[in-house]
Amino acid sequence: MKPVINFPMGRPFNGLWKKFKEIFLELTRVVGIILLLIVIFLYFTPAKLEDILIMKIANYNPPYSVVPKEFKLDQKATLSFKKEKYYEFKNGLKDTIAFLGHELTNFKRKGQSDFDLSPGVIVKSNLKSALTAFADFLTMRIYISQDQQKVAVGSRNFMQYLDQKHKVLRWSKYIFKAAELYNIDPALIAAVIEQESGGNPNAISPAGAIGLMQLMPKTARGLGVNPYDPEQNIIGGARYLAIQYKRFGDWQLALAAYNAGPGNVYNNNYLYISETQNYIRKVPLLMEKYRAIFANARIKAEEAKEE
Repeated sequence: MKPVINFPMGRPFNGLWKKFKEIFLELTRVVGIILLLIVIFLYFTPAKLEDILIMKIANYNPPYSVVPKEFKLDQKATLSFKKEKYYEFKNGLKDTIAFLGHELTNFKRKGQSDFDLSPGVIVKSNLKSALTAFADFLTMRIYISQDQQKVAVGSRNFMQYLDQKHKVLRWSKYIFKAAELYNIDPALIAAVIEQESGGNPNAISPAGAIGLMQLMPKTARGLGVNPYDPEQNIIGGARYLAIQYKRFGDWQLALAAYNAGPGNVYNNNYLYISETQNYIRKVPLLMEKYRAIFANARIKAEEAKEE
């Protein structure tokens, strides 16, 4: 009869388990420290210290930044731009923390609208917005071009004109037509176009939104418009804005629904989506710009008639 051999399985297993626990505890400690530092940064950093940081970054010329010789640095605009991007980054992290808290307190919420964004998508979107803003904060500066246009210049030959009104105003005929059709301020339509596509009729977002007012294909079909046609895109976008205003009775909520979907307004998720919060802040500012432009154009037209 062969002797029974007992392999000492317990000791190796216990050793591995002990090692795993040590690694887990160390990771927990590191994550805890990182979260604590993030909370301190978000909620307890003195405003004066933030101003010093923003000023330092504004005065710093990023590496790999290639600027045409004829461009002149606009220090004031650069400082303002850096400040805006810094707070977009900070608010993106705050929105993520607030949203996670909101989800935990509403964990047993029943059902979701087809228009809702999943929690994972919202967190991912917020973090992406925050990191994009942080990258712009570090690398972008504002210059004045030869034709007196403000240009954002970043690393590796990236350049973008900040004021897109010349691209938007070429669609004025369709903007005023849509405004009259749906009783909407034309300045609002122009503002949404600049925010959504910068006036580019061929713009397609990573999510698949199309054209000047960035209509999703399904939305465009529901509205009965061709999103690739600039006129139909503007008319469809204006109609969708009007639908959201009729639904919510408030233009800020209508803009939030246009950006994030009606479901995320109904369940208040829009309050925690950084992109949407930036959207409903920026569009009214652009709207005031276009109101002034259209008012000035009307005055000039009336003066021309009198002459």
